[in-house]
Amino acid sequence: MPHRKNILWLVSWYPDRIQPTNGDFIERHALAASEVANIIVLHVVWDPQATHKACLEKDERHAPHLVVYRWYDVPSACRIGWLRKLLNFRKYVQAFIRSYRMIRAAHGPFDFIHVHVCWKAGLAALCLKWLSGQEYFLSEHASYFQPASPRSYWKDHLWKRLLVWLILRQAKLWLPVSDDLGCKLQSIAGRKPIHVLPNAVNTTLFSYLRKVAPDVHSSAMSKRRFIHVSDLQPHKRPEAMIAAFEQIAEQLPGWQLHLVGPVRDDVKKRIQTSVFADRICMTGWLTPTEVTVHLQQADVFVMYSSYENQPCAILEALCCGLPVIAPRVGGIPELINNRNGLLIVPEDTQALSQAMLKIAHKLEDFNRETISHEASLHYGFPAIVEHFRHIYACHE
Repeated sequence: MPHRKNILWLVSWYPDRIQPTNGDFIERHALAASEVANIIVLHVVWDPQATHKACLEKDERHAPHLVVYRWYDVPSACRIGWLRKLLNFRKYVQAFIRSYRMIRAAHGPFDFIHVHVCWKAGLAALCLKWLSGQEYFLSEHASYFQPASPRSYWKDHLWKRLLVWLILRQAKLWLPVSDDLGCKLQSIAGRKPIHVLPNAVNTTLFSYLRKVAPDVHSSAMSKRRFIHVSDLQPHKRPEAMIAAFEQIAEQLPGWQLHLVGPVRDDVKKRIQTSVFADRICMTGWLTPTEVTVHLQQADVFVMYSSYENQPCAILEALCCGLPVIAPRVGGIPELINNRNGLLIVPEDTQALSQAMLKIAHKLEDFNRETISHEASLHYGFPAIVEHFRHIYACHE
């Protein structure tokens, strides 16, 4: 039986008691990787409400070969902005180094380190490499490397850009979620070995389910649905999707638009001012199981973000068999083809409305069962496990 490697994951994002869904896609990667290695996750969390000293909490609930450590600490109370950032920066690195020593004492030496999201966990990996020569891989998911983001690398402070450049350069291997993101990293830090590691989908939840045939006596059952799933932040452009739906609503009297995400006041007001408000629904936050039901009962998934890498919402929609309308931004063109959806130009509401109208009239051109099958082969857990098996086997 092959030796099971001990791999320390230093993560910038991970679900915790402060933000239970933060970085849940990294948690899915951890579950997949634990099929082929012993994964020890370390996540440093600021807890402003904490009244106790810093503590390291251990969590072994989720898989046999996955242990998660969360270091909860109180951020600096300094009122001087620049000094508070500096003090938090120092506390963050110190917390990682201190907890690393405690975890290493409990689990023995690590074969190597795997960083998830360059900033800030990459700082600890960089320090450990300089201090002990410990190699690290770098998985990247963040829209920080998309130029259209208002908080992108190219708009950041020079000192932070230098640190990010160093973290990227010192990594042994880059594991971006898309080819596009890999190219963005190369434009910053030069050429480096790359293995595209897609996001994982829990296909025991997000899977194809044949829709119940419409009941001629039930108007609710006969409705068709465009659906969008996200946090409905401005860069997801929910108001553009509402405007596009309004442009075609009269031509598609049997269709609705469902926005699955938190109830945001600006989006709610926009819906209330629409003459088609009775056909536009905003659900509020739902559990993954509830999101699955909405996707399985919908007909077309719509996304119109200003920037993206590899949206988990698109992968989940595809695994449910939905054809997808999405813009040519980031890694999205790597996901969509003429068998599973339509790609359109970004920032053009007219193009979006025309794509929605076109796909509504040609739903029969898309085989939902085939869409689900192909997506599951690429993004289901078995496929991601094989990615990790190959990546970790090659590190000898």
